[in-house]
Amino acid sequence: MDFKTPNLAGANAAFNSFATKLESIQDNMISGLEAQASELAGTLSTELTELTTTLRDMMPAVPTIPDVNLQSKLTSLAGFTPGSDQYNSLLSDVTSSFDSALTAGGYSLDSLVTSATDAVGDGVTLSGVVPNFAIAADGLSGAIEKANAVLQATEDSVTEEASTIVANSALATLRAELA
Repeated sequence: MDFKTPNLAGANAAFNSFATKLESIQDNMISGLEAQASELAGTLSTELTELTTTLRDMMPAVPTIPDVNLQSKLTSLAGFTPGSDQYNSLLSDVTSSFDSALTAGGYSLDSLVTSATDAVGDGVTLSGVVPNFAIAADGLSGAIEKANAVLQATEDSVTEEASTIVANSALATLRAELA
């Protein structure tokens, strides 16, 4: 795939820099096959350090505080007795944080609280019951809805077998008759 063509979907200056550096390292490795190992190691060490720095610059900083998640808050809320101080305090926090985004998304906080309480009582995960809204931990942005029920792979992928083409004998016969 060509990532270096300007204005091409997927083109990215940071990635282009990384890819160019990777190509340079590959070229130096091939050209250094006949050189002394210590010379090649010195050259590659510097280039690999630069490559690592380029790659780290492309990665966003990992937040130190996790996002505030609606599903997590409602799971905690279901553990409190309705009407208790803890319940009322957490419900007030959830309402002030998420209610406007939920309403804009067509959801009712009251019905989600009821559904979440029932699901937690039944031992069911909230990923299919409550939408996955989150707010950045710094609180500077509003709640956004994320993909629901996202899972992380825990097993290796399955290898697909290549398709085999089977000739259609009826079509071959028909072609022969028409020719």
